[in-house]
Amino acid sequence: MLVNASFQVGFQTSPTYTSCTIAVRLSDPLTGATSLPHDRIIKRGDQKEYAATYVFPVVGGVRSFVVEADDESCGAGATIAASAPELTALYVLFGYDGGTTLAPTP
Repeated sequence: MLVNASFQVGFQTSPTYTSCTIAVRLSDPLTGATSLPHDRIIKRGDQKEYAATYVFPVVGGVRSFVVEADDESCGAGATIAASAPELTALYVLFGYDGGTTLAPTP
């Protein structure tokens, strides 16, 4: 399953820091699988677009995925705001019957 997430993050205020690192990752709550974190530095007053993509191995059935974000170095009292979230999951079958081969020749 190809999963893509995007959203905006704003670093609004901090009593001591002028920049910080935001880490973003995608996760599959059913299996506990996670993507590697994508770190990005953001400066106070900035509004930045984040995007993360990861391919999760899945079996058939209903699935949920989660985008997680964490301020890793913004300091106590920092105000971080996320907005405009989008998460897309695209299930791509491999082969004519979900296997690894193409359809047999008639």
